Amino acid sequence: MAEHVVQAFGFDIRIRQAPPLAAKGVEIDAKEIEQGEIYNGGFARVSAFLVDHGTVKPAFRYRVDCAGHSVVISGDTKFCQNLVDFARGADCLIHAAWSAGWKNSTPPSKRSIACAEDAGRVFTLVKPKLGVVYHYKDEEGLGDAVHKEYEGPFVIGRDLMVINIDKTVTWQREPAAAHAPRDNTIEL
Repeated sequence: MAEHVVQAFGFDIRIRQAPPLAAKGVEIDAKEIEQGEIYNGGFARVSAFLVDHGTVKPAFRYRVDCAGHSVVISGDTKFCQNLVDFARGADCLIHAAWSAGWKNSTPPSKRSIACAEDAGRVFTLVKPKLGVVYHYKDEEGLGDAVHKEYEGPFVIGRDLMVINIDKTVTWQREPAAAHAPRDNTIEL
């Protein structure tokens, strides 16, 4: 795939390689990954793990550990024990979930993304400092659906939301430059 991307953009690459740009700047260094640690720079470590995304196989998601804190990004997955196992102890778990009110005609066994209640089940098992639900179609009823399974701290993610993880977990729903921030804090 990487070789064909280079071929597809061949004309653009040749133009950009003309002085003063070096060829090194357009090289692709793709690596096949497997479940486990895929990067360790000493300060930060990234782990990939397999999830159940229906017919899409393999489907990897990621955990980033840095400075004693961690974030897990579920991506599209339905309820999956491997996600629970890799997310345990995470400060923040960002979980995709379809909306509570969305009429999904696909049978539950064939779905590839968790429902809001399943995201709540994952949060309950993982116990993150903050759970975030994202990739939903409609926010209406989403919080109530998650709360059917999870009573801990969670927010509904929005575009440009900022989450800071340190001794506390804080989030802003809008960028500070655009609006007065609406901060929330959870003590760790």
